[in-house]
Amino acid sequence: MTHAILILALSLSATGFASEELRFPAFGDWGMGKKYQQKIADALDRHCDRYGCDFVMGLGDNFYPAGVESTTDPFWEDRYESVYGEALGIPFMASLGNHDYGGNVQAQLDYSAFSKTWRLPARYHSFRKGMAEFFVIDTNDFNATQAAWLEEGLAASTAKWAFVYGHHPIYSYGSHGHNRRLERDLLPVLKAGRADFYVTGHDHDLQVLKNEGGVNFIVSGAAAENRRCGKGQRTIWKSDELGFAYFVVTEDNVTTRMVD
Repeated sequence: MTHAILILALSLSATGFASEELRFPAFGDWGMGKKYQQKIADALDRHCDRYGCDFVMGLGDNFYPAGVESTTDPFWEDRYESVYGEALGIPFMASLGNHDYGGNVQAQLDYSAFSKTWRLPARYHSFRKGMAEFFVIDTNDFNATQAAWLEEGLAASTAKWAFVYGHHPIYSYGSHGHNRRLERDLLPVLKAGRADFYVTGHDHDLQVLKNEGGVNFIVSGAAAENRRCGKGQRTIWKSDELGFAYFVVTEDNVTTRMVD
């Protein structure tokens, strides 16, 4: 049985939920092919059937241990199509993790042309859905060029909400800890661009961390394997359980549910 184990709401007004809503799960570190990947995928399927899902926010490490070799790699069917793609039938807006770079990254980009659901047109890109704009970044190589692209995109966005997502957290109390490189290079861009959320995986746990400069930090990397997670001064909530994040977005509110 699935159930919400935390609800975090961010509101800009007291008008309540609007009739138009955008709903999507967010998770990373999923492509292990183990029984727990399927178990969480089944929970996700039930959650989407009950509450609705417009797309999936994919947070990287799509295929363990070292990505895919080609667009015809058996992992596509075994670990994606049969688990999420054909099974869910909704757009899967993917990003790249460090394990994906062990294989053929271009094959993951090219697979967008063959799949009905897989969407990864470039290493970093943006898309708009309803009242929100989403900036997919490649945290494996977040360089000056990518930073300038993100800064310009956030500044030009006319969406009510701005989500930035990728694989590596800036802050985390999981096994990998804080990322000082991203704290130096990415965090100032998020704060200056008034991003509302930075959503990541990498650590195999679930975390909600304190807002900094208007940015809310979510870690959701427990879609196939869980590890112990500590807590620190930035922790609002954390769990070592398997699960995923689930967002409900309206013009006035964003609600994040952490589901086991």
